[in-house]
Amino acid sequence: MEDSSTVLFPVEIDGYVQSLTNFELEEIGGRRWLKQHEYIDKLNVQAILNARQETEEHVKEAFLNHDKISVLVYDLLLTEIWKDKVFDQMLKDGFKPQSEFPCYLTLFHEAIVVNLLETLMYHKECWDCLGDACLDIVDYCHRGLMRLIARQESGTDWHSEVPPEEQDLKYQSRKLEFDIAAKAVSLIRYIIDHMKELSLSVMTRIINTHDTACVMVRLIDNSPWIRTTKNGELEKFFDSKWLRVDPDEYLKLSKIEGQMWIAVYQLLMDNEYRAMYKMNSFNKNQILKLRSHLSEAIIDQIPNLIDLQQYLEHLALVDLPDVKADLILEQIPEIRQNLLSKYEGKWEFVVKQHKKIFSPSSDEIRASANQWINDRNLDILEALTTDPPKCAVCQNPATKRCSRCHTEWYCSRQCQVKHWQKHKVACNLMIKTSKSS
Repeated sequence: MEDSSTVLFPVEIDGYVQSLTNFELEEIGGRRWLKQHEYIDKLNVQAILNARQETEEHVKEAFLNHDKISVLVYDLLLTEIWKDKVFDQMLKDGFKPQSEFPCYLTLFHEAIVVNLLETLMYHKECWDCLGDACLDIVDYCHRGLMRLIARQESGTDWHSEVPPEEQDLKYQSRKLEFDIAAKAVSLIRYIIDHMKELSLSVMTRIINTHDTACVMVRLIDNSPWIRTTKNGELEKFFDSKWLRVDPDEYLKLSKIEGQMWIAVYQLLMDNEYRAMYKMNSFNKNQILKLRSHLSEAIIDQIPNLIDLQQYLEHLALVDLPDVKADLILEQIPEIRQNLLSKYEGKWEFVVKQHKKIFSPSSDEIRASANQWINDRNLDILEALTTDPPKCAVCQNPATKRCSRCHTEWYCSRQCQVKHWQKHKVACNLMIKTSKSS
């Protein structure tokens, strides 16, 4: 029987990591790229299992030994550029592939890479080995958070309750973008944890260039991690899932909310960071918005925030001196800029090429789906889930599973019958794929 804590053995981990390489934009979606996607997917699951179960972290050690974390950062930025410059243009051109699976797999790749980075970058030594690529991660996270803020402040509905049959690529892209922004909060917090040991350029970019303290304040003020369903139920985003919460649990902090409060505390209460921060009347007023959110319930969960509360009361009473415009020589992130420069004027050709790549034959689609299913051990994936399974229809605790594909959960026969019209397309595809393997 397979150990539920093992996706890869140490020798496989070492081989997979050693084989990772940088691809060209034109190669995204190709066979070699898909093979690397498979490796990164398995490494991500193994890294999460090791972190959750506090076992030896072979994945982290392999990335450090082979100096491959920078390859992950390059891969992340290349996929982001593909999404922004190629995928968006394909949608604008009305591209409708025979199957959306290959495109979704590529969109999902960005989420896998950022998830693996979140697990690795918890450790200081992973930041130490990155060098100048730290700046690219800082900017990547900032872009993700600003997209989240812009959509939230414009009133765009990130989480409209769309039936499964209407969940097209645009919807899936938006959903993944939200999940990625949640990971960006953790990455920013880890950077701040280790910022004093990193370059001055990283510190300057976090504190002043991107004014990360104000970015976190805007996130706290807008609360994108909380939503109200059409039925009037309150939900919060916990561990990449939307869960219903009772009104008396509304102020219970999720991991993301806790990360934001800790980041703000570190940036505003550390004497060195505060001395660097160029505070003016605008960001002062933004930061003072925190006072309305610092309730007793929040402080009870993070007691150190009482110091932040006292600092804000003092800040409200002081007049700020004029900020002098100093001459600053700032290092600029290079990976994304070099990629954009490389493909300038070539986007039309790249889009045309990818329309062909993402229009595979039925046999190729079936082979890809089969590989995707084979890569996923249900027992191992369930080991990553801390909560019991929930019914696909009513969200109540579920004890029954679809007997054909074994992927969907139900609380009763009635719910399974009710959901069949929506589930049968995916179910039939998985059964057909498994029979052809």
